[in-house]
Amino acid sequence: MKAILWRDWRIFRTSPFCWGTFALFLTTMLLMVAFLTSTPGGGNDAGISDGLMFAIICAPMTGWSATYSTLHTLDANKSMFSESANAAGGEHAGDGTMELFRCSGRPMLTYCLAKSLLPMAVAETMTLLIMAYLAWCGLMTAHGTMPIPDVLFTLVAPLTTAFALEEMLLVIGGGALGMTAGLLVSPVLLTGFVGLCLSLPLGWAPALAVGFGLAMAALTVALARRRYPDTLRPVRE
Repeated sequence: MKAILWRDWRIFRTSPFCWGTFALFLTTMLLMVAFLTSTPGGGNDAGISDGLMFAIICAPMTGWSATYSTLHTLDANKSMFSESANAAGGEHAGDGTMELFRCSGRPMLTYCLAKSLLPMAVAETMTLLIMAYLAWCGLMTAHGTMPIPDVLFTLVAPLTTAFALEEMLLVIGGGALGMTAGLLVSPVLLTGFVGLCLSLPLGWAPALAVGFGLAMAALTVALARRRYPDTLRPVRE
């Protein structure tokens, strides 16, 4: 798991696309905060502080943003969906990480969980930066209180959203296909998640997101078992 995370981090830190997308999403949200600070008045019917209310709204969005900021780390997954590309090589072929992991006999669920660690870390980093900026602007205690359950939701929702969307993208596959399909499907899932947050108690939406992510991980495991034989297990035994 640590090796997968380290590999993904190396891709992320050397990718202009990853850093550019991260900066774009974070700047957009901070500009929204700046607009909030310039709006006169304040307060809401829920009695929650202005800053915390904004952080709650942004929480699922940061999880969605993190999955696209780390999209290039899914390139290893392309090999599961492109036999002709692998045969020909080139930019559309994967690097064989998933195949090697499967053939080593390690549980593929470990691979799926490891692939979601970096998006979850990026999502939480974005959330903490936004909350720090809101606190610096004095909005975290403005016109209301900071209930502990709402603060916990703000910290947990980005993690669960990033986990669910990353597992969905693992099933779809990396590269152009995964990006195109993800751009079409993930906003629908994000809208559904926000709808659940508004209609259900706060704890239910993250729980459902985790359940969806685990279901997608199980589907990825099933596809990997069908696609790649566990060739090294007899050798080890």
